[in-house]
Amino acid sequence: MWLVLLSCLPPAGLDRVPQDIAGTDTASTARPDDDTGTDGTADSAGDDSAPIGIDDSAVPVPNDTSEPPATSCDWMTWNNMGAPYFSTWCTACHGSGVPEDERQGAPEECNLDTYERVVAWAPSIEAKLSAGSMPPQGTPPHDTTSAVLEWLECGAPQ
Repeated sequence: MWLVLLSCLPPAGLDRVPQDIAGTDTASTARPDDDTGTDGTADSAGDDSAPIGIDDSAVPVPNDTSEPPATSCDWMTWNNMGAPYFSTWCTACHGSGVPEDERQGAPEECNLDTYERVVAWAPSIEAKLSAGSMPPQGTPPHDTTSAVLEWLECGAPQ
């Protein structure tokens, strides 16, 4: 019943709704003593310009010292994302121990068998994987390649 009554009030009248009806904490917000709309007490922020009936003490305030929210990158590491992918799909041609005649044209300097080498080649790897030009033989599952691309875009967390 109160919800119906409150929904009928014009916006200008909301600052005059008694706090116990408006759903605010009546212990923390005093009712007006006169018809000026003020009660002489300040709200929780120290500013007495807020309309009566609005209790902003429950509004969360950002805490600058809090941890940032978790991102999709938090679970990705070299050990669970990078190493398995590159050892399965890349190092047959891009491995430091692969002789030149077995590299299928892969440049000798492009070896992807360590984290440091993958990070060094990351822009080129992203371009080749995004274009679908690597690996030239065999096709990794699309979702696996997408996950490795996401790992690279996250800065290749170790």
